[in-house]
Amino acid sequence: MSFQRKLCTTSMLIAAWYAAPAAADLQIHSASIVSNTLFIDGKEFTPPSSTIEPLIQLNGTTLSVLQVSDDHLQARVPSGFQLVPGVSYQVYVSSLGDPERFGSLTTGEDLAKNSASLALVAPTGATGATGATGATGAAGARGATGATGAAGTRGATGATGAAGAAGVKGATGATGARGGTGATGATGATGAKGATGATGNAGATGATGAQGVNGATGTTGAMGATGATGATGAQGATGIQGATGATGATGMTGETGAMGAPGPQGLQGVAGVQGATGATGATGSTGATGATGAGLPTGGTAGQVLSKIDGTDYNAEWITPAGAGIDHVHGAIADGSVIGPELSGTALALREHLSAPTQTMSSQLGFFLLRQPGTYLVQYTIDLRSSATVSTGVTVNNVLSPLLTVDATTSRSHFSKTVVITLQTQAFIALQISGITQPITIDEGSMTIVKLN
Repeated sequence: MSFQRKLCTTSMLIAAWYAAPAAADLQIHSASIVSNTLFIDGKEFTPPSSTIEPLIQLNGTTLSVLQVSDDHLQARVPSGFQLVPGVSYQVYVSSLGDPERFGSLTTGEDLAKNSASLALVAPTGATGATGATGATGAAGARGATGATGAAGTRGATGATGAAGAAGVKGATGATGARGGTGATGATGATGAKGATGATGNAGATGATGAQGVNGATGTTGAMGATGATGATGAQGATGIQGATGATGATGMTGETGAMGAPGPQGLQGVAGVQGATGATGATGSTGATGATGAGLPTGGTAGQVLSKIDGTDYNAEWITPAGAGIDHVHGAIADGSVIGPELSGTALALREHLSAPTQTMSSQLGFFLLRQPGTYLVQYTIDLRSSATVSTGVTVNNVLSPLLTVDATTSRSHFSKTVVITLQTQAFIALQISGITQPITIDEGSMTIVKLN
C-alpha cells in the first residue's frame, strides 16, 4: 500500500468482507472504521476531474471526505454512530461524486465502472458456553421379535426312575345271587324205555353283584435322575431395530463465556546455521572522484523526515511525518514475489516502510517484534496475480492465530483481515501463506500493526 493512516488510541472496528463487482474499473478491496474515521482501500478512486469530490456513503448517509488517492479514501463518520455486532453496513463509493453537485461535469461517464459497494459486518463477541443437553427423546417403538433360533440338539434321555411300590390290592367284590332252578318236567308214562328226553333249558343267569370298592393307590415311585442338558440351539436372527425416538428440545443458549487467557509464549526457534562466507571478489579500479554533494540540511530532531519545499534541487527541510506519535509499524511484500510450492506454510518477508517513533515495535528479518504487552490492531492484505486455493494468516510467536486466518475454502486472488488482539508479553508477528500446490505470484501485499494502549 502507498498510503499512511492516522489512527487514535481508542477505536471502533468493523470487518470488511471483499466483494469485487463484476466488469467494474473502480473496486473496493477492504474497509475499516477507527474512531470516527472510515478507511477504504481499493483502486481507481481518483475522480475524472480535479474539481469533483468522490461520493462516499455509509448505509445511505453521505459522509464528509477527508482524504483522496487512487487506492485509498478517508471519510468522517457522523458523531454518535454506533455499531451493532453481527449487523451488516453498506459502504458505497462513486468517483463521479454527488450527481446533484457534479452531474454537469460527468455527462457521458459510465456510473457502473466508476462506483462500487461492499457490506461491512461488525464483529460479534466470543461464542457462549454450550447450553445444557436437552432431555432424552422418548424411546423408539420396540423392534419386532427376531425369528426363533433353531432347536438345540435333544439331550440324552435321563435314566428311568425306580418303579414305585405296588399299590394294595382292592377287596374282591361280593358274588352275585344264583338264579332259581327251573321247574321239573312231568314224569312220562312208563312205557317202553323211550329215548332219553332232551335236556331242559338252563335257568336264567343270576344278576351281577355290585363292584367292590377300589383299593388305595400305591405311593409314587422315586423320580429318575435328570438327563444331561442338550446342546444350546443356534442364536436366532437379530430383530429389526426400533425407530429412533424424537430428538429432545434444544437447551437454552448459555451466557457468553469469558475470553480465555492467552497461551504462554512459545520457545524461540533455534537460529539457522550460518552460510559459508563467499569468496572475496577482485578489487575494482578506483573511480574518478565525484563532485561534492549538497548534503543534508542542518537541524532536525529524532523522528523527523526530509520534505521537498519546491522543485528546486536540494531545497528540502526537516518535518514531522503524519501519524507521528502513534506506535505502529507497516511493511509491504516485494511486488512480483514468487512463492511455493509449500503446503505446510511459509512466512512472507516484509520490507519495513514505517516504524513506531517510540520504538516499542520494529521490523527484524522480515517480521515484526512487539516489545510491550497491550492491545494491538493487526491488519493485512494480500493480492495474487491469479486465483488460487490457499490459506493466509498471522503467526504470534510461531503459532498461527485463528482470529487472523483466511482458510482455503474457495479459489480467490484477494485476502484481507483486520482484528484487535491482546498480548500479555512481547511477541514476534509474521505474515504467512500455506497450502500452495504450485508456484504463485504475489502482485502486492502488506501488514500494519497499531498499538492501541
